[in-house]
Amino acid sequence: MEIENSTCWHNNFCCKKMNEFFDNNVKCNFEIPYHIEILKEQLKLIPKYKLPLLLDIGCGTSSSSLYCNEFIYEGCDLEHIINSCSKRNFPQYIYHIIDIENDDVSFIKNYNVLLLNGIIDVMQHPLLMLNKILTYATDYVIIHRQEISKTKPTHIIKNDSYGGYTYHSIINESDFNLLINAHKFKIINRTFCDFNWENGGDSYLLQKIK
Repeated sequence: MEIENSTCWHNNFCCKKMNEFFDNNVKCNFEIPYHIEILKEQLKLIPKYKLPLLLDIGCGTSSSSLYCNEFIYEGCDLEHIINSCSKRNFPQYIYHIIDIENDDVSFIKNYNVLLLNGIIDVMQHPLLMLNKILTYATDYVIIHRQEISKTKPTHIIKNDSYGGYTYHSIINESDFNLLINAHKFKIINRTFCDFNWENGGDSYLLQKIK
């Protein structure tokens, strides 16, 4: 599988842009976006009797930690993003340096909740990456901010992002359902976001069928 490492996420300059966004839109307590309210509701649906260990995959600035107070929060991302963004903004948490496109991710089996907040959305190979994660996921998975299409095939497009470019993935709904079913996950909740995508984009809470 060929991975293109020239996207904005693989370049150090993205960290400055990400921190600027954090400072201007999160740190200053601006109005919480609608899709974050949806994410907060997804987190509330996870039973409190479950062990509360949550891994934020592709954590970026770790702003999602603000909404994970009921969980033991940890994050993982590329080395320069962890060091320049995650630890800059929330140094109190445990972080793991990992490239999910290339590295072994088997360690994620140790977490009860996996948060995929806008990460499959920017993958060059979205189904392969989701398959890789679901292979080791053991309980709950939140797939937040993902464009799902009822009519179009799974494909990617390029968008400008953080001073460079990123991929944006559109996953065919049948492909998505086949993949999660193959890994014995069921959809606990599906909520539409409010993006300029087909159906506004989606947020999914998945649970492993025991």
